[in-house]
Amino acid sequence: MGVKQSKNKDSVKVTHDFLLDCAKNKNLTKKSYRVLLYLLTIASSKRLEQISQKEISEELDMDKSSVSLAIRSLVEEGYISHIPFLQSCLFIDPDDDEY
Repeated sequence: MGVKQSKNKDSVKVTHDFLLDCAKNKNLTKKSYRVLLYLLTIASSKRLEQISQKEISEELDMDKSSVSLAIRSLVEEGYISHIPFLQSCLFIDPDDDEY
């Protein structure tokens, strides 16, 4: 999948294929898209490794259960990886070498 931190560390690179796959995916809800877009906006910062579902829910004005369901959906669809024993850690394609 095509998300990778850029060399200047102020942004992330997202491939056309990644975006097209997201757009065509009928399994993602609007809330899942909101959470994914939010994670992409903070993916270049250290906050991504420290953000909790509670923080996401507060930032997006969504209830925590909706954020949890959105994250579960994004994990099931392969867009993000979630480390369950560290509930505040979310990683977007950490091992992607397509670039």
